[in-house]
Amino acid sequence: MSARAIGDLAASIAGVRRLGRRTLQPVRRNSPYAGEYEIERWKRENMFPRSENNARMKQLEQLMRSTKLPGRRRGIVGDIEKDVYRFLLARRSHKNGRLDYAINTIAAQIKRARSAVINALARLKELGFLDWRRRTAPVEDPEPGGQYVQQISNAYFLTLPRKAAELVRRIMRRPTEEGRRAEQQRQFLDQFNAMTPDEQLATIADEGLRSTFRRMRRLLEGASPPDGQNQAV
Repeated sequence: MSARAIGDLAASIAGVRRLGRRTLQPVRRNSPYAGEYEIERWKRENMFPRSENNARMKQLEQLMRSTKLPGRRRGIVGDIEKDVYRFLLARRSHKNGRLDYAINTIAAQIKRARSAVINALARLKELGFLDWRRRTAPVEDPEPGGQYVQQISNAYFLTLPRKAAELVRRIMRRPTEEGRRAEQQRQFLDQFNAMTPDEQLATIADEGLRSTFRRMRRLLEGASPPDGQNQAV
């Protein structure tokens, strides 16, 4: 090999190392550098209102109940998946959707074993409630011949199965039971206030109660009571 060829080869190797593409540190496959990809996807998939958290949790809980067999403690998802999912929903950034907690941090926060959290994450991804991207980052000021790149925490994306996504949208459109009752009461009061006194009395189903209200109205209006009844003092 000529001196020029050797020089070109050395320059090529040095260039690869400067870009961080070659390293002596073992990293996971398909672990690109952290960057714009997850930032854009966080904004697209993790930026939903907090009020949607409960709707998404209900879908996971419904899946747990619907797949639970008699005598079994869990369905295809269990309490550990619920704990992990609840943590991720609550801890996503509401400013930019960022969600990249380390597995050890998740395990410590929900007080579960690391291996259990890993399995729960995999199950949530399998069911379509979660996705992630493995990432690496260059090592700052690496020593000569040392590590040039390191594995960093995954970037998580709160996806939804298609069917669950539609159900979540329905839940978010559906008024709460309390709000529904308040609206019904408001409508009834508006209708009641627009009625004549006789129409208002007709809404009372109990005949005895209607008679009592009639007597009270006559007394208030200064009318005489029916024959056979004494005037109240």
